[in-house]
Amino acid sequence: MSSAGTRERRLRWSLLVAAATTAMVLAVEAVLYFRMEEYLVKEIDGDLQEVLKLSEAALKASGSEAEARSALAGLAGGEGTPLTLRAEAPWRILVGHLAGRTSEGVGYPFRVRSAGAVTATLYLKSHGRRLRHQQLLILWTTLAAGLASWGIAWAASGRLFGPLEEAVRRESAFASTAAHEPRTPLTALTGEMEVALGQPRSGEEYRAVLSSALEEVRRLTALVNHLLFLARADAGQEKLAMGEVDVKGLLRELEEAFGPLAEEKGLTLMVETPSALSLRGDRVRLRQALANLLDNAIRHTVAGEVRLSASRTDGGVRLAVSDTGPGIPEAERARLFERFRRGEGSPGSGLGLAIVTWVAEAHGGRVSVEGAPGRGSVFSLRVPG
Repeated sequence: MSSAGTRERRLRWSLLVAAATTAMVLAVEAVLYFRMEEYLVKEIDGDLQEVLKLSEAALKASGSEAEARSALAGLAGGEGTPLTLRAEAPWRILVGHLAGRTSEGVGYPFRVRSAGAVTATLYLKSHGRRLRHQQLLILWTTLAAGLASWGIAWAASGRLFGPLEEAVRRESAFASTAAHEPRTPLTALTGEMEVALGQPRSGEEYRAVLSSALEEVRRLTALVNHLLFLARADAGQEKLAMGEVDVKGLLRELEEAFGPLAEEKGLTLMVETPSALSLRGDRVRLRQALANLLDNAIRHTVAGEVRLSASRTDGGVRLAVSDTGPGIPEAERARLFERFRRGEGSPGSGLGLAIVTWVAEAHGGRVSVEGAPGRGSVFSLRVPG
């Protein structure tokens, strides 16, 4: 999933959300508008009906047509008003039913209602203004809703598609590298066996070939185990078995396991820990993480010592592995914990530090590295304790 593809998906998704929101707002506004228009018409008809009743009473009380017209003019409010009243001849015929209709006038529509001999006409100038104001309100509300929803959707899509793109990228890189990594030991195995079978050899030569093949098989086994662990971890299938961990006992166990390996390389393995130190965690996974760090330190240290230590800190417990190896340039430290990231000339799978990172984060902690080229490295695993 490229950056351009992600941006296009974000844009489409944001436009879809904005269009849906705008359509819903417009539908609600349209319903309110037509209800308002209906209410205004009913309100006007009610007012006209009341005026017609007053007109009927005025006509009944009038003794002449002149008095009747004067009474009607007074009810209409005089010249210049939007309401006009007109009595049809004969003006005393007041029977009939109220009837209403809306017609178009010059510039504005008008509403007409009649009762018997009286017809009331009301020009809807203010009514039209109110409806136009409502139309403008609908327009601006709809535009504001569309822009706001697009902005919110765009911001939300960044949080949604950004991690998704990164996850897909990492998954793609992981799958590609995972498929490529076993090829090296398999190629070595195939070549050694083909050479060994090419002509008769002595038992010692066959023994050397089998010993080399066994080393490659061990590398493959470690690679497969690491891949399976990380696959289960990514799927959320790896769970920590939390309990009280005796840190001193854990470090002594690691000293017994890695002491001979360090001695074989002419290194000194030093273990430092307070007499009484414990933390709450998964002992098996913490041992696995420290074992990966110790294995890396011993493998990359030519002379000197490797030190395994533990100490209490304000935030918990710090487990550290330091060495007197070549150190790590600062430019490489940021990507050191990425999967399949190996140092130059390293024979490992490049997954050990990724597993250490998972163990640290699963415990609610973190892992870090310090040091400089020529001065060794210090890997620190900090976990709440």
